[in-house]
This record gives sequence, C-alpha cells and structure tokens, in this order.
Amino acid sequence: LALFLRRDERRATGTSTPWTRMLLLLAALVQGAALLLTFSKGALFIAMPVMLATIWLGGFGLLRRQGRATRPLWALAGLAALLLLALLPFLGTARFQRIFDLSQGTGFLRLQLWRSAWQMALDHPWFGVGPDNFLYAYRSTYILPAAWQEPNMNHPHNFILDWWTRLGLIGLTLAAIWFSVIVIRLWQGVRKGDQPVVKLGLLAAVIAALAHGLIDASYALPDLMLAWVLIALMSERQESEVGSEECGVMSVHSSLIIPHRIFAIPSASVMRFISPTHRKRTMPSASIKKVVGRPRILYCWLTANFVSSKIG
Repeated sequence: LALFLRRDERRATGTSTPWTRMLLLLAALVQGAALLLTFSKGALFIAMPVMLATIWLGGFGLLRRQGRATRPLWALAGLAALLLLALLPFLGTARFQRIFDLSQGTGFLRLQLWRSAWQMALDHPWFGVGPDNFLYAYRSTYILPAAWQEPNMNHPHNFILDWWTRLGLIGLTLAAIWFSVIVIRLWQGVRKGDQPVVKLGLLAAVIAALAHGLIDASYALPDLMLAWVLIALMSERQESEVGSEECGVMSVHSSLIIPHRIFAIPSASVMRFISPTHRKRTMPSASIKKVVGRPRILYCWLTANFVSSKIG
C-alpha cells in the first residue's frame, strides 16, 4: 500500500510500471479482504485503525515536510471509509454485538486468562515457566474455575504477559529493547531515509501488531516470528548500503539455527548491541559455528532459561 501511494519512491524501488502498481494494489486489496473475512475483533477494531492512523498521520507530516500534495492520504481515508462500510452488515451478528460484554463469551474468558497469566508471572518472575510451557502450567495449576470451557490455552493473549511467563523479566526486557530498537530505526528511516514511505509502512505494521498483541498472540508462532524477523531486517537495512547483505545473512543464519521453541529473538537490531562483528557490518569467515557464537549474552540467557524450565 505504501509503495502504491508514492510515485517517486516507486521509481527508486523499481516498482513504477503500471503492472507493478496494479500488483501492489491487488496485493493490498487481497490482504485487506482476507483480514476482513477473519472477523477478528482485535484486527478489525484495533490493528487496522491503528495501522491506518499511523500511515495517515506519519504520511501527512512527511508530505508537508517535503512540500508535496496530500491527495494520496485522502485516498487512504476513503479506503478506510469503504472498509468501515463493509463491516456494517456484520455489526448485527452475535459475535460483534457482544464485543463489549465482559460478563460472558470471549471477553469474559480473556479476562480470566489474563488473571491466571498475571499470577503465573508473579509466581515465576525471573525465569518464567519456560518456553512453550504456558499451556501445561495453565491447565494444571493456574486455570480459574470460571474459565473451565477453554483449558487448552497455549499463550496468554497478551504479548507482555507472553514474554514474561515464557522468559521471565530478563526476557521481557530483551523484548522491550528489541521492539524499541525496531521502532526507533524505522522512525529514523521515516525522517531521514531514502525510502521514508516504505519505513512508514513498516512502522505502521509494527505499531498495529503491538496494539493487536495486547489482546492476542503477536510473536510465539513460527509464521509470526518470521514476519518479525523480516521487519527487523528491513528496518536495519540502509538504502544507501547496497552491498551490506552481510547484516541480513548473519541475522537469517541466527534465526534458522535457534529452534523456535526456545523462543529466540533473531533480530539484526538486538545483535547490534551484542555482536562486535555485527557492528562492523562484516561477515565472519565461513563458519556457521562462528556466527552462532557471537551473540553470547542472548544465547546464554536462552540456554539458562531452557535448562531451568526443564529442572523446574
């Protein structure tokens, strides 16, 4: 959507032909329709408004700063209005009528789940219950009697509680650093980068994902983790550094090597804080073993957390 809206940036990225423009628009429409058909209340009433608002506000400031017309943003506002109209036929369904009813249904069960996850985090503040152990701890110890209808919850439907219960406070701190670095890098790209609209689109995706993650899963699934890795790599890459693929290769190697059940944080942004080699933007010589050995702090913490969860 960001590439479709900006003509000069489409030229810079090689996507200025009519066919590629139509493909970009088609991809945005297909993704929007798929999102609509999920009937996900979090996506429709939290993620989508936050994403569109971020693009609109950021784009308005960007275009005004560059002295350009804001017509594409009004087209985006029209698209948002069309999406809202498309929702009207479904507002009378039982699913949407109970959206603010916290005494029954999904809202009630979500509150019970958060209470249980909060207690779990307080009981295991430093190490958590271990990667992928939320399900077993929840249904065996922490599930409340009122939530008996859904005992097989494998995450707390809140990204803060998810990181805390899986990896403890240290893991939650690492997550906060990681997300903060991504947001800062993207914001810098919006203000000073050669492709600010692409970075604005990524920034809107990150903010929307975090907003949606307050009430649903946002990281601890393989497909979601790959999406975050892709966003991290794109936020790290500098447009003027055409030959800096080493940064991406190193991060991709690390994301592939760590099993997803150990809940890795495979991000070029975090690795910048940990790896001296990464700060120099050079690839270590030939060996994957050397690549794995660089981010010592993160791997040591993940290993200690994994071992402690098995001992516990």
